Amino acid sequence: MSVQASIGRREFVGAIAAAAAAGLAGQGPAFAAGVMINVKTATAASFQPYVGQTFKVSGSSVPFTLDSVNVVNDPNKAKRPSSIRRDSFSLIFTAPMGTHLKSGSYTFSSAKVNAISLFVTEVRPTSTFSTNSTPGIVEHLATGIAANISPPTPKAYFEVPFN
Repeated sequence: MSVQASIGRREFVGAIAAAAAAGLAGQGPAFAAGVMINVKTATAASFQPYVGQTFKVSGSSVPFTLDSVNVVNDPNKAKRPSSIRRDSFSLIFTAPMGTHLKSGSYTFSSAKVNAISLFVTEVRPTSTFSTNSTPGIVEHLATGIAANISPPTPKAYFEVPFN
């Protein structure tokens, strides 16, 4: 008699539930930890629920936060084959200032999203002046004062384009 035949359906389902619970508790493989996102079929809406979520990135000990999902108006969308016809969009991640990643593919994962391989490039935030210059420092402080809050913490920005 095989091992599979000696386990009833109720016991099998119970074992699967126990394994999933152990994985979520950090006691085993976390196969039930998050959502699987397919980069080939993903849309901006696929990532929108995770804005503000902190991600671990392979090759970095620093946490990255999904800051925004930006949809790009693409006039060529209708010319693409229907299998890849989607709006172009980009994900903007932030990390503490001084964080650097070379452009390339990295694995991102979080408590809600399973590991996903994304191509990342470091980008610079839009500013009139360098934050290292006197006008840049004044602009940075004025922005905080104008908003009646303390100046925002400088961040490093990273973009993940989807075309």
